[in-house]
Amino acid sequence: MTDEELRKVLGEAKISLRKGMIVIPEKQKRRGVYEYKKAHEISWLADKGFDVLQLPDLICQLIEEIEDQGPAQVYCGTEPPTEADESAAYAKPMYPFSFYTLVIDDIDGEIYLKFALKKGYFIYLSLHQSIKGYG
Repeated sequence: MTDEELRKVLGEAKISLRKGMIVIPEKQKRRGVYEYKKAHEISWLADKGFDVLQLPDLICQLIEEIEDQGPAQVYCGTEPPTEADESAAYAKPMYPFSFYTLVIDDIDGEIYLKFALKKGYFIYLSLHQSIKGYG
């Protein structure tokens, strides 16, 4: 995807987040099986001093960092974007990014943010410390 296309997606994501239009699926589909979101992801955010109510503001700040670093430079998805398999209900293109952040303290390396957009809603799919080659 081009930098311009990604900036448009990121702009739409920030609008949804600022309006409070965020969906955090309780379950997601991985390898064809529905399972609950990994507990380590929630505890990882808590260890960094964040709770779920802060997620929209946190993600807006992270999106601004993505914009500053150049969306096409930190986008780690496919062209065209892959259809989200986390939940059939949210089968829309998903947008993964791996980038450096100053917003979250004590990060050794990059973080990974993945989301989808559907009907004006930001669909949260993942946020955790990045492991290169693995989202």
